[in-house]
Amino acid sequence: HSYKILDSGSDDGPWNLLVSVTYNDERGYEGIREAFELIRKSQKAIPVEGKTLRDLGSIVNSTKLYENTDH
Repeated sequence: HSYKILDSGSDDGPWNLLVSVTYNDERGYEGIREAFELIRKSQKAIPVEGKTLRDLGSIVNSTKLYENTDH
């Protein structure tokens, strides 16, 4: 549905970017997997200064969060 990228402004610490992804429903990625994989297969990876995503960083944590709609 949407995403945000937040930068800590520093390379100090275990991470410096936070990527927040909002999916369409509680299934998360599983709800879009089939369509997303079709898109991924049709795309060509473009390295950044010769580096791939794996070279540039790694995921240090992944947490499912749910919006509190009671307020």
